[in-house]
Parts: sequence; C-alpha cells; structure tokens
Amino acid sequence: MPVLREFKASRWTRGNLLFPDILRLEDDCVVRVKRGWFSSDEESIAYPRIASMRVLSGFIFAQVLIESSGGTDPMEFHGLTNGAAHEAHEFLQQMQAKSLGQQATQGTT
Repeated sequence: MPVLREFKASRWTRGNLLFPDILRLEDDCVVRVKRGWFSSDEESIAYPRIASMRVLSGFIFAQVLIESSGGTDPMEFHGLTNGAAHEAHEFLQQMQAKSLGQQATQGTT
C-alpha cells in the first residue's frame, strides 16, 4: 500500500527515545508502528472502521486516540507535536470521507 503521510513521534516523549513510534496514513488504512530491538508491532484500522479520533493536546506534544467500530482497545499514539497531531486528524478525516464516499458509489452500481 502506498504511504500518503507519515508522522514520527518525538524522541523527547515517553517510550520513544530509541525507537520513536510511527503513524502512517496509507491509501486504505491508518497504521501505528512500534519498533523494538528485535521486533516490530504494527496495528492498523481501515478507514471505514474508524469510529472516532481524539487529539489530546498538551503544552507541546499531543496524544492521538483512534477508536475502531470493532470494539477493540483504541489505537494510542503519543509524541506528536500539537500541529502534527491536528494535521494527522484533518488528513484522516479526509481519507475517511473519501473511503466512505467510494463505498457508497460502489453500493449503487
């Protein structure tokens, strides 16, 4: 899948010193990548399955919570600057609207 946007957490935030988390907005889903010394953990949610997205802004950094309609735990991403978090939020809303619009047109044909 082509990556449309990628946001990397600041190394100055909790848990991101050596391996900063990555939030990727791909063509059909949002992906959170958490790397470690010998492993990588990827979590993804398809745009139509996103129930809500919340940005908790702090003084400098923000936390992003993305909840799926499947009832699982929300995808948590912390360490983005406030500006990057709001940019990711806007872009995610655009991609979600685009994917829902494509589903509606596919259902009518």
